[in-house]
Amino acid sequence: TDFCLVSIGREKESKNIGLEEQGVITNRGTIKCNSDDLETSVKGIYAIGDVTGGLMLAHVAYYEADIAVANALTSIGGFPVRKIKPNYKVVPSTIFTSPNIGSVGMRRKVAKDRGIDVLMGLFPYKALGKAKCMGEIEEKGFLTILADKDTFEIVGASCIGAEASEIIAEIALGLQHNLTIHDITETIHTHPTLSEMVVEAANAAVGKAIHKKGRPIHN
Repeated sequence: TDFCLVSIGREKESKNIGLEEQGVITNRGTIKCNSDDLETSVKGIYAIGDVTGGLMLAHVAYYEADIAVANALTSIGGFPVRKIKPNYKVVPSTIFTSPNIGSVGMRRKVAKDRGIDVLMGLFPYKALGKAKCMGEIEEKGFLTILADKDTFEIVGASCIGAEASEIIAEIALGLQHNLTIHDITETIHTHPTLSEMVVEAANAAVGKAIHKKGRPIHN
């Protein structure tokens, strides 16, 4: 081993910014807010990001910022926005290492623990035309997609390789809208692109992959 990544965590920065003077309730640095609209204990003051005690991810904070602004403007009235309730059903995560790592939804063990029998489609970068064009280094890695065996609804995915954080975004959209494996396989993907791996892995899940050998993996 040449390198070791040590992650010691982060702290919430909510002290000495005037919250107490405004009457905003906090608990050990976490700002108490309404889960329906992100409004704090003081009407008109909203909280987003790490200080809410939720997932400490930048893209979650961006998402919450949009919601907080929309809800604040809705409470004022006269703006072309609507009230939005936060939905954390789908939160993609990424490790920006080399190779890139991305995941969203459930892992196989989690699905199994929840009583979901899954199909798993795996597709390697080395079988993808775009990855071959990018060079030997980019041929390393794979994408796996999990789907409910009974409904074919997508339940999760993991990717290790070039632009994994980008590839996982399409599957996050599918999870958000309860799409099935067939919704992906019946969608035309541009060739040659890395995003083709999504449709290839989806085809692999139902035993229809034509660019690799293998059958759907049942669990």
